[in-house]
Amino acid sequence: RGTLRTLFLAPVLGISYFPNDLKQTKEPKKTTKHCPDLWVRFHNSCYLLSPNPKNWADSRQDCEEQGAHLVIITSPEEQVSLISLTVLCLWIGLTDRDSENEWRWVNGDNVTSPTYWRQKQPDNWRGDEDCGEICNDKWNDKKCSDTQRFICERQKVCTYRN
Repeated sequence: RGTLRTLFLAPVLGISYFPNDLKQTKEPKKTTKHCPDLWVRFHNSCYLLSPNPKNWADSRQDCEEQGAHLVIITSPEEQVSLISLTVLCLWIGLTDRDSENEWRWVNGDNVTSPTYWRQKQPDNWRGDEDCGEICNDKWNDKKCSDTQRFICERQKVCTYRN
């Protein structure tokens, strides 16, 4: 009865059955993690510098449509790496739209130390700056309806091969 059960289950489990010798017929699949074309890798994330300027909300949507989000900066190394990508001012995933002066990342996390705000920022100039940008290696709050380029972030893609 045990032999019959093994013979029945063998194809389902991907094994072949030989009496007194149970062995796998396929090697385990190997995985690799990589970034899609045009994306830049840093640690476990991939980054894309947008080619077209958009307002903050449209930038966020553009990233999400690519399976990503506006960049969330979590370490000094990531901050330095992003600075090296460009000299432009770029949207990042910071906002205080829900509650003034309570800056959060697009994933809902609170902003924690270290932060990289420019001196005397955020200042909510004219009462209308609720979105975050990185500009000249520092963060700044800016009017969300302004248009500029942005950085998307996503996890590296896993691919399986035989």
